This record gives sequence, structure tokens and C-alpha cells, in this order.
Amino acid sequence: SDDWPALFEAVLPGSLPAPIAALVKRAQGFSPRVTLESSDALLLELAGSLRLFGGLHALLAALREAFPRPLRLALAPTPLAAVLLARAGANCCILDAARLAGRLAPLPLTHLRWPEEDLARLAGMGVRTLAELQRLPRAGLARRIGPERLWQLDRLTGARPDPRTPLAQPERFRERIDPDYEPRDCERLLATLQ
Repeated sequence: SDDWPALFEAVLPGSLPAPIAALVKRAQGFSPRVTLESSDALLLELAGSLRLFGGLHALLAALREAFPRPLRLALAPTPLAAVLLARAGANCCILDAARLAGRLAPLPLTHLRWPEEDLARLAGMGVRTLAELQRLPRAGLARRIGPERLWQLDRLTGARPDPRTPLAQPERFRERIDPDYEPRDCERLLATLQ
């Protein structure tokens, strides 16, 4: 929808024993654009679902009912930001990209899931949060941890696009049964449908 900015929901299974396939099926009830981010995160693109569910508050209530605690939910303008906020345990809803930087700033770098050697190198420089990382000169940072990490930071903040390939929707099943009898009662008809 042109009225709403991009809005992504990250769902983290946490310790819930439900299989991820069941979570994907539930998520596809809210959006056809569901992406498996990692073994612990699903992404839903929800901007197109706001009107369908009757606005943001109704959508949030429906999401919380479909994904109860201990699942963690975080809405953000970028997919990676939604994942990081959910990993940090921040059940939040950020619609404004201008507020995003402030919410991401105190998060520890461990939520980025970068290799331990990169995190150790940054910790040796006194960098442990996203705010501290963002203050470093980009050219020097690219030499130390590589340009792909900078691109990830740009996707996190929305400075660079972050396209995702949604999971395929299940095929629709359709079958027609012509009974060889005249249906006169519901019980026989229900038995055929089952």
C-alpha cells in the first residue's frame, strides 16, 4: 500500500517446541510474503495487511493471538531491524524510520550473529553496541571487518535495500466429487466431504 511504509514483523520461536513449518503456515495467514530468516526467525512483510486486518492495533492483536509468548514479536521498517529487535527481546512496534536508529543503538553486536573473530576484534577496540559501531569511520571499518558487514549495517538502517525472497505458498487443493446418490441428509454429505 502506498499509504504505509514498509513494515516487517520478526517472529522468533525462542524455546517454543512447535515446528517451524507450523509457524510458517500461521504466518502465511497474515501475509503471502513470509521469509525464513534463519533457524530462529521468520519475517513477515505486513504493510499490505494493515487494511485487511482493520488497522495496526487490530493487526497487532491478531499477531499476538497467533504467536503467543514465549514467541517474540518486533515490527520495524526494515527486515533486519525487526530480526535484531526480536533477538534482543524487544517486543516493540516501530513505524517511523527516524526512531529506528535510537532503538537499535543500545543493542549488543552479538545479535548480528557475526563471526566471533569480528566481534572480538571490535570488542578489543571498545565497540560492543550498534551505536558505537555506527560512530566508527566507514573506510577503516570496511578494512577491519569487510565491506559485506557494512552492507549489512546499511540494510539494517534502511540505507540500502534488503530484498527478500518469500517462501512459496502451498499449492491449492481442489477436488470435485459427484455422488452417485441423491443427497438427502447432511450426515451422508459430511461423510463424503471428509
